[in-house]
Amino acid sequence: MNKIHMNKISAIVGSNLILLGIVCLSIRGFIPDWLSVDGYLEEPLFLVIGAFALMFAGFVVFLGSGLYNIMTLLSGKAEEEAPILGRYLGVDFGMLLFCSGGLFVLFGTNSDVPTDIPGMVMMTVGMILFVASVIQVYRASR
Repeated sequence: MNKIHMNKISAIVGSNLILLGIVCLSIRGFIPDWLSVDGYLEEPLFLVIGAFALMFAGFVVFLGSGLYNIMTLLSGKAEEEAPILGRYLGVDFGMLLFCSGGLFVLFGTNSDVPTDIPGMVMMTVGMILFVASVIQVYRASR
């Protein structure tokens, strides 16, 4: 299996993991919380834990793929595949920016530190870079 095929697989797996995490958080947003007869707050916390575990796994997949692409490009072993590996590096970096921006937004909403705006900017730039790189990869593979 060559490097380009592995990059496609890691991009698909990482994107799906992050998307499943977002779906879990969305489902959690629609399920109401309630107080039990004993006065305890009942909520589906497993969805939040599962969502963050899935998103962290996707983050690790993109981080590993990006580091592997950087090491391959710096070693100079795959000179004929360097342009496409550079595009996949854009895919990885865009998704890492998106995830890091999400952490900044989460940190800003749960503390007094104003990191919401930088987080939103990071998420926007990351998503633009991710989509542009995916379009370039798609065009190059045709």
